[in-house]
Amino acid sequence: MHYLCVNQYYNNPVLQGGDKYFESDGVVYCSVIYDGFAYRMYYTGVHGCCGIAVGLATSSDGVHWTKYLANPIVVPSPSGWDSQDVSRPRVTFDGSRYSMYYEGHDGANAQIGLATSEDGETWVKSPSNPVLPRGGPGSWDDVDVSPGGVFDYQGAYYMLFTGRRATGPQTVGLARSGDGSSWNEFGGNPVFKSGGVATWDWSIRAESVRLSGSTLQLWYSGDPVDDGGWASGYATSTLVPAALVPTANVVSPNGGETYDIGTAVNLSWTASDQFGMGNVDLLLSRGGAGGPFETIAAAQPSSGTFIWAVTGPATTDAYLKVVAHGASGGSGEDFSDAAWTIESPVAGLAGADITEFALTRISPNPMADMARIEYTVAREAKVRVSIVDVQGRVVASLVEGVQPPGRYQTAWDPAAAHSGRVEAGMYFVRYDAPGKTTVKRLALTR
Repeated sequence: MHYLCVNQYYNNPVLQGGDKYFESDGVVYCSVIYDGFAYRMYYTGVHGCCGIAVGLATSSDGVHWTKYLANPIVVPSPSGWDSQDVSRPRVTFDGSRYSMYYEGHDGANAQIGLATSEDGETWVKSPSNPVLPRGGPGSWDDVDVSPGGVFDYQGAYYMLFTGRRATGPQTVGLARSGDGSSWNEFGGNPVFKSGGVATWDWSIRAESVRLSGSTLQLWYSGDPVDDGGWASGYATSTLVPAALVPTANVVSPNGGETYDIGTAVNLSWTASDQFGMGNVDLLLSRGGAGGPFETIAAAQPSSGTFIWAVTGPATTDAYLKVVAHGASGGSGEDFSDAAWTIESPVAGLAGADITEFALTRISPNPMADMARIEYTVAREAKVRVSIVDVQGRVVASLVEGVQPPGRYQTAWDPAAAHSGRVEAGMYFVRYDAPGKTTVKRLALTR
């Protein structure tokens, strides 16, 4: 957990600079955690104008601190993006591994790096550094980025960080990661801006964060004219899950449809993520929205259609689940709004007693290319099966003639049955038999 001071301790300062080169002119920018055994303060040592390396101090009570003899523990690299100085550490501990996000500077720009440790003392920099680079030319953070607090939410890590552009104040952005190493910025950055030209917090920096229920608490630094007169502020935000995790939407089948085993069905969906989409998984339940679910297809594009050859067993309680995965972690899901049906094909007349003229099945419905229509004939008679539009006009005559008793099927293929294009929309299957007319809806999609 983070140790946050609200009221100043009467015996401050609790930690000061020392004789070592990296902290000869003071200590600043600390991050404090408790790992179950001791409080650990990771701080920036100052030499000359700036913080140049990271040191460690430990305490049993959070007040009296002892510096680590082997300080500094994280130093600039011989060359590259963090070759001039490293500072502003933000440390987390998950029970087995320490992770430090830090600001690295090459003399021109600052970016965010990661170092990890098994004991909190010996650190290894990530080969993927910088794990959160500055933005591209013209972006809100195209000059510098610096880490703020990190929190986890619904299986992903989130970081509030500071960004600076060539002109104007510093502001705060949000990034997400699935593994703590690969980060993607929120598409709506910056999420927290300055208070205005005449305010005490014209320029702001993200410091510590704490997630309490659905409320995110931020302690930040503010500067009235970007001249070094920094003070501390506090802000809160209510988390909106739809903005933090990928969103998925089932388009079809979405409830009420009937499909035969063995037929080809279009499964359609959309998905989006403000941190960048990864891919989508499609799953099927034959036992209701609660599952269990079986995988139909994995790693599909964010939006699209998958042609599925319907498999058994049959059910009247089928649901499609779409799971959207973000490129940097996080997932969201959606289900069919209501149950739909998977049926076995008609087995034939043998062993069946047919007692009525009935329009028994239309599959698939909605249809995209072709629908199979099944009906029964109770006794030898003249019957007719036709397709009509919403105005009652006959679009296609599929069956007309005398048939002996039995089970029958026919099909409507709009492309094959007409020289012109049949528009998508609502149609009706009409079955005329002696003393009985049955009409059922059939939706045509494109």
